[in-house]
Amino acid sequence: MRRTLICIILAVIFPGIDAPGQNRAAIDSLLRCLRTSSPDTFRVKIFLDLYYEFHRSNLDTAMEYAKKGKSLAEELGFIRGLSNATYRLGAGYNNLRNFDLAENEFLQVVKYAELLQDTIELSVAYSGLARVYLGKNEFDQAASAYLHALKLLSTTDDRNSQARILNELGSLYKKQLQFDKALTYYEDALHIVRDLKFQPGISSCLLNIGSVYIDLKEYQKALPYLTESLKIKKETGDRLGEGRCLLNIGNLQRELRNFELAHKLYTESLKLLEAVINPQEINRVQYNLSLNEVQRGDFEKALLYGKAGLAQSQVNRDLDMNIKCRTLLADTYAALNKTDSAYEHARMSKILSDSLYNEKIIELSTELDAKYQNEKKQKEIVDLSSKNQLNALQLQKRENERNYLIVLTLLAIFLGFVIWSRYRIKVRSNEKLKELDRAKSHFFANISHEFRTPLTLILGSAKDLLLRSKSDEDYSGLVTLQRNASRLQQLIEQLLDLSKLEGNKLKLNVEPSNPGNFLRAITSSFTSWAAQKNIRLNIHVPQENIIAYFDQDIVEKIVYNLLSNAIKFTPEHGQVSLSASWTTVALHIRITDSGPGIPPATKERIFERFYQLDDSNTRMQEGSGIGLALVKELVSLHHGQVLVESERGEGATFLITIPIQEKEYSPSESALVHHENAGIPVLMESNSAQTYPKNLEPAAENPIILIVEDNIDLSHFIGDHLPEYSIILAGNGVDGLKKSIQHVPDLIISDVMMPEMDGVELCQRLKEEEKTSHIPVILLTAKADIDSRMEGLVTGADDYMTKPFDARELQIRVANLIHQREKLRARFSRTVVLKPKDIAITPPDEGFLAKVMAIIENHLSDSEFTVEEFQKEVGMSRMQLHRKLKALTGHSAGDFMRIQRLVRASDLLSRTSSNISEVCYQTGFTSLSYFAKCFKKQFGTTPKAYASDHSHLF
Repeated sequence: MRRTLICIILAVIFPGIDAPGQNRAAIDSLLRCLRTSSPDTFRVKIFLDLYYEFHRSNLDTAMEYAKKGKSLAEELGFIRGLSNATYRLGAGYNNLRNFDLAENEFLQVVKYAELLQDTIELSVAYSGLARVYLGKNEFDQAASAYLHALKLLSTTDDRNSQARILNELGSLYKKQLQFDKALTYYEDALHIVRDLKFQPGISSCLLNIGSVYIDLKEYQKALPYLTESLKIKKETGDRLGEGRCLLNIGNLQRELRNFELAHKLYTESLKLLEAVINPQEINRVQYNLSLNEVQRGDFEKALLYGKAGLAQSQVNRDLDMNIKCRTLLADTYAALNKTDSAYEHARMSKILSDSLYNEKIIELSTELDAKYQNEKKQKEIVDLSSKNQLNALQLQKRENERNYLIVLTLLAIFLGFVIWSRYRIKVRSNEKLKELDRAKSHFFANISHEFRTPLTLILGSAKDLLLRSKSDEDYSGLVTLQRNASRLQQLIEQLLDLSKLEGNKLKLNVEPSNPGNFLRAITSSFTSWAAQKNIRLNIHVPQENIIAYFDQDIVEKIVYNLLSNAIKFTPEHGQVSLSASWTTVALHIRITDSGPGIPPATKERIFERFYQLDDSNTRMQEGSGIGLALVKELVSLHHGQVLVESERGEGATFLITIPIQEKEYSPSESALVHHENAGIPVLMESNSAQTYPKNLEPAAENPIILIVEDNIDLSHFIGDHLPEYSIILAGNGVDGLKKSIQHVPDLIISDVMMPEMDGVELCQRLKEEEKTSHIPVILLTAKADIDSRMEGLVTGADDYMTKPFDARELQIRVANLIHQREKLRARFSRTVVLKPKDIAITPPDEGFLAKVMAIIENHLSDSEFTVEEFQKEVGMSRMQLHRKLKALTGHSAGDFMRIQRLVRASDLLSRTSSNISEVCYQTGFTSLSYFAKCFKKQFGTTPKAYASDHSHLF
């Protein structure tokens, strides 16, 4: 690994060093190792060495090996190998000018180096990033990356790597034509490598310095550097570096118009570069050979070298060199009067140049900016020289102004910090208050769910007692009980609505409606209450018929809360008014009362949750503090506004404005069609399982209902209101599933949230179990929102009821479901040929019927095949099979087998020429008289008559 890393560093830092590539023997040896090695860290190193052997001659192959190495290192968790493979991929993408991918790879190397805490490798990663930025002409970012790498290396003893960074910084400024800076960095690098006596580094620095002097056209200065560099490269056997030196010296001689000598140098350089297989440098030599021949007038030779250069640039995918070669070929063909070829190469050069237009524009703007900055600095130098002649007083004045500015700046920063700190404290306080408010809502919502089960019992019992009450005194007390329970139910609904609003679960359901009819309907229910309190209720709603778009449920809650408050806080003999009006764009509702009013100081806070004013003279002395908060949130949800006008002792007026145009609402806020029975509820937690004392063994003649509920009082309540059924109880889902399989009831009523197994899972398990899939299930839920209903449909629940529920409604729903099953059974009992798809309730039931029919068909002629053997093959107990078939078809297992035999017999009599005796024994009957008796009972005719009536079919 160390060998590979050194090769990379030398190849990148000092371009003149010949890396160990293009060695056929080495490649063969590595491939043999690859075939025999196991997938370990050594195999990763082989992949990376193969990358290095191919990266000059075949970059695509090299990249594939790097990717394989990276994948294996990642699989092994080999961070060092992962870092080195990622670095090679970055270098490869950079050579392909895919700078975005290269940048991404080098950024990954930075992370791996930081993980390894390897300063040198981190500096190498930053220098790789710098080369990417350099390729994108982002010189400032490139310089910043190089300087960061140099800073990292200053903490190490790796002076060789420091020289590498200095060398690359020189190349950066050379590309920007800032030759003075380039020479400075190159010479600093040369000083380090001379101290280290590192000959390859010395020759590379000399070559770079010589190339700068060539760009400056100071050829006499350039020649000694290039000559010394060439000598070192020959001594060290660096054939690639030697070829580059010869190329640069050839360029120098061409500029001096020594064309013959330049040609000789180019030719020697080409031989060396072809021997080490360096396509990019070969392409440069071919181009310069062609240029040399053009300048001395030998256009035929120029054409030969130019074509070779063009072909090599296409292989290398080097767009810049392709454009240069085509431009040179266009000039060459033009000199030979071959205008068609000249035009074609000029046209292609223009097309390719356009593809680089944006890049050239960026480069040009960068150069212009650099020149501008340089000129600006020169001007500043001149200005400073003149300003040096200013007197000491002016200098002192400036210093005083600067100090004054510093003091003001520090003061401003301090004041800003104080203001910012106070702002942050206020923001955090507000966040804490909001968090506390959310916690209150969440707590009360959870408590509300817990209230629903006992509230169901209270309201149900109150209704039952009201119906049976005999004295006025009892009736009055029960009415009070029912009214307060209803009030409690209203508060629970408000808390749940607030919770939904906070969780963004309460959605608008806007639909077209007549607002006048709607408002008159919902306000009429307040007439009797107002009359009981001797309050005059005035309703002013126009009779005009219009169609407006609004959510009826939301508007009803808003009006209900405001009217309830108005009547509650208005004293006896007072009055409450509701007036409505509308325009083409909005509905306006005004509710006014003659109560004690609201103090001006508290009007802004009455819409806050749980806010109550401790003042017996105002309307805020009672209540929960959630009604008006809910109104505010509901109006906002409906994109409307609510305002309050009030003075102490003068009553209060609430103004509601709601938009009624369809375009004011998004498609998701439009009315949806909700299915009647959709929904699985999200339920409250429950107590431990308990048992119900009666009907543990169901009477055979009554339908069996299994109640799965962990609240003993609610179990009693439900059982008491279903007296015509046999009741079995279970205290949780696990017990409920066990008893469902054991007894196969006609219907199951289940709570949702219970210990051990909840109602959702129970319902799902029941519908998946063959023995119970046909049983209808009613879920009891504490929520009635659309999401909860949809969840119920997914589990296969047949119906749901929301707590608190009316016992009479439960009785009706139970009766309906059982009646539906009876109708299906009656339908089958009238059907001669059983078709599972027409009879089954669910796909599992359809599969069950198909299964039992297939079993009977397989034993059709076996007269010894009994019900006991039948139930064993089905995989159920005798009772389970009996109740399952009875629930689906209305027939016992024995009757079901007999009917299927008779159906098959009728089929044989109508389709074949078999006689009655043969059909009798083929369908499992041993007595011809018994067969004839059963056949006549099933089909109303004898087998002989049936065969005669259907004889025309065969």
